[in-house]
Amino acid sequence: MREVVAKYEKSALAGDELQVAIDLALAEVLADPEAAEELEQIGINASMDESPSITAEERGVAPLIVAIVVAVGVDITKEGAKKLWRLVEKKLKNRKGRDVLTKEQLDDS
Repeated sequence: MREVVAKYEKSALAGDELQVAIDLALAEVLADPEAAEELEQIGINASMDESPSITAEERGVAPLIVAIVVAVGVDITKEGAKKLWRLVEKKLKNRKGRDVLTKEQLDDS
C-alpha cells in the first residue's frame, strides 16, 4: 500500500534534510510504547516483516508542493495511513519546529 496522505506548499528544510527528519520521527513513533496501541489499531506492530516508510516527494514548480507518501507492507486504510502520518508529524514538529511544514493543502487528491 502506497498512499499520499498530505501535501504542503512549504517546508523549512531542504529535501534531504526533511527526509532525514521524517525518518527519525518515524523511528521514534515506532519505538514509542505510548504509541503502540494506536499503531496496533491501524494495523502496524513490531512483529511486521517490513516497517512502514514515509517519503517527502517534491512535486511541481512554483509553488513547490511537498507530498507526504506513506508506504506500508500490509494493507491498512488511507485513514490509517493518515493517522500514522499525524503521529509522525507531531514528533517532527516537536523536534524541528511548527514551521517545518506549512500551508497544508486541504484537497484529497
